[in-house]
Amino acid sequence: MKTDMRVFVCVFFMFLGLFCLVTGEHFLEPYYSFDERFHFATAISIATQGSLHFEAIDGQTASKFGILPALLAIPFYAVGSLVSDLFPLEQMVKNGLVTQIFYLVNAFITALLLAFFYRFSRFLSYPRRSALYATIILGIGTMLLPYTKYFYIESIVALLALLLCLSLCRWNRDGKTGRLVAAGFWFALLLLTRLDNLALLPVMGLAISWKILKEGSAEEKRPGRLVSRSALRAFAAFLLPVSAGIGAHLIIEYMKYRGQPSGYAGEVFSTNFFFGLFGNLFSAGRSIFLYSPPMLAALMFFPRFARRHAFAAFVVAGTVLLKLFVFGKWWGWNGGMCIGPRFLLPVIPLCCLALNEGFCRWKRLPGWVRGLTWATVLSGLYVQIIAALFRPGLQSEYYHVMAGGDENQMVYIPNISGLFPAPGIIRMGHIDNWMMSWAKFLPAWTAVLLAAGEIFLIAFMALCLYLLIRPRRQDLVILSPRAPAPLRKAFAILLLANVLFFLLCYLGKNMNILWHEEIRRYKDGRVETIIVASRQIAVDRRLLTIPENLDEIQMRWKGELDLPLKGIYIFYMKANGGALFKLDDQPLILSQKNEPQSTRKAELRLKPGRHFFTLDYTPRDLARPVLHLYATFPGFGVDRELLTNRNVFMSPPSPLVRASLFLDNFKCLAPLLSLLLLALIHAVNSSKQTGSEDMEDRTMNPRQNDKS
Repeated sequence: MKTDMRVFVCVFFMFLGLFCLVTGEHFLEPYYSFDERFHFATAISIATQGSLHFEAIDGQTASKFGILPALLAIPFYAVGSLVSDLFPLEQMVKNGLVTQIFYLVNAFITALLLAFFYRFSRFLSYPRRSALYATIILGIGTMLLPYTKYFYIESIVALLALLLCLSLCRWNRDGKTGRLVAAGFWFALLLLTRLDNLALLPVMGLAISWKILKEGSAEEKRPGRLVSRSALRAFAAFLLPVSAGIGAHLIIEYMKYRGQPSGYAGEVFSTNFFFGLFGNLFSAGRSIFLYSPPMLAALMFFPRFARRHAFAAFVVAGTVLLKLFVFGKWWGWNGGMCIGPRFLLPVIPLCCLALNEGFCRWKRLPGWVRGLTWATVLSGLYVQIIAALFRPGLQSEYYHVMAGGDENQMVYIPNISGLFPAPGIIRMGHIDNWMMSWAKFLPAWTAVLLAAGEIFLIAFMALCLYLLIRPRRQDLVILSPRAPAPLRKAFAILLLANVLFFLLCYLGKNMNILWHEEIRRYKDGRVETIIVASRQIAVDRRLLTIPENLDEIQMRWKGELDLPLKGIYIFYMKANGGALFKLDDQPLILSQKNEPQSTRKAELRLKPGRHFFTLDYTPRDLARPVLHLYATFPGFGVDRELLTNRNVFMSPPSPLVRASLFLDNFKCLAPLLSLLLLALIHAVNSSKQTGSEDMEDRTMNPRQNDKS
């Protein structure tokens, strides 16, 4: 038990350091969403005024959410205020520092969740190595990682749901009433976080009834009594804390609204269930399997998990099904401007308990199962790195116009939904990390010191875990040493070939640099011309640094559009100020300098090939420059694509760049072809092995062959 407690502490601090390292930037843009503003405003109001009300935000003076997130944020507000008062800072910088510390709430919550996930795995009698491997994959390969940046309440719900399930499983094992009281307490906190968790009450009731019916004694029943005393004690122990939580929630709601309609007034379960279900499971913008790929491996191991731990599997499956139903019907089923299926985040840790089944019997798994598990883990790591560097609000600024303002299109059209446009935005320099703007407001050495401390904490705790667990190489190999030599060689060669292929596509595409000319006129009469490099035809306030004393700036792009198809092209230009787009020396779209931000379009039938273009832009307001150029290609319906270095060339591209862009169109086929080739090699090798075994049998038994 001492070793498990040490691992618990190391897991907590290792992931806490990681989550603090990847937290977002909040000096320039304090909040991600209105939901977070409600939590923070409530926390500040309680801490400073002892009130649940605050100045109106989006027309509301009280938060529609539960009280628990605000209460958890109060200590972080206190620490942020204390730290900001230690230094003579401007008020704007103080507010930014307080907000920056505010946003560490979910980092602490998620680190604690992962530590308890390890304890839960150990409680289910899984080996330490298996439990630690599953915990690490949950922490770096699922949506838990990027959601530590935000202050959405789903991370708190995930922790409380895990503790609730753990308490019920402990009660199922030892039958102590105190376990049910603890489970009722966690459920009450769930209700004080978000009231829709009340829908989970039937699952908990059925789980308790299952235990009672399975082990209850008929001798405890008196004549005429339908329910035994043990059943009454069990339900009373669970429902008393739950009733207290419901009562507390009703009192708080009355204090907020005094009988007036709450913040949820008008929000209904109006979505077609199958529409929401499909979106949460399979859509490009919200698929839980796409944004948390290890869930595929967990689903693969869940049947065995259910056979070994039927009670825990029942609670997990019931929770997942009810969450899918509730948020499949909810009017805002997609969770708004966020990464992945936000409302399904609480079920991910529960489902990932099944990963322990794979790791505890790793060496006995077939090679294809180990390979698929590794593929989901690596895919999950890639997805979370992209999501952690990406600010979802930028998706609205760059891609909302491409969906015509229809949020559902941003969920279902791949190239403008969630994960897919994120790499392009990151390549533009839009990286959401606290270190990106820290030096603009505070001394740079403080950022270096904090980052070094976080990295040291991660490395030290990882070393401690290594010394405690002593992982073995054979625990995580894909192909066992007993696998045929041709298959192992082919796997190594194909893995290296895929890495080189994707690296070639990436480097070749990024060798095509788009540049534009900027003419800057200053108020003192100076004029300077500079060349600025980029990878997309886009300008906004984050990409454009405005020097002091600047009076006007003019930008010009000049190059070639490489159009692959014949047909009608639709070009869209979103601009705030004066802009002129010419194609083949013909004016196509014009926007006057004194006009506010708008989107204009033009249709033109074009032949495939290269077309000369120029684009001139003068911002109307230097504080809010906006210029985006999109195109709809023939045969792609209403799909609009931001013109990037895939189609735009400032000079004739080299053969290497052209080859890389061509191969980039087929990069998704490379892994599939590799898998098919491995399967073919395995089949040929198996047939040869079977044939050699038949020949040996005939050699060893000649008489039997003669009789036959």
